[in-house]
Amino acid sequence: MSDITPIAVPLHTATLMLGMKDDEFTRRLIRAGKLRSRKERGGRVRLISVQSIHEYMGDHPEN
Repeated sequence: MSDITPIAVPLHTATLMLGMKDDEFTRRLIRAGKLRSRKERGGRVRLISVQSIHEYMGDHPEN
């Protein structure tokens, strides 16, 4: 298994990390500016910053 920690994850993975099932919840957080995201090259896949997920959840990941 890889020791690489992702810095961004796809929308549905972010939704699961937030403990939710509906991707619309995560989309609302993005629109509200509570999560940072970007579109992957080609514009089809939206990637959500793992750091912003931790910040939203109140976690303080080790640097």
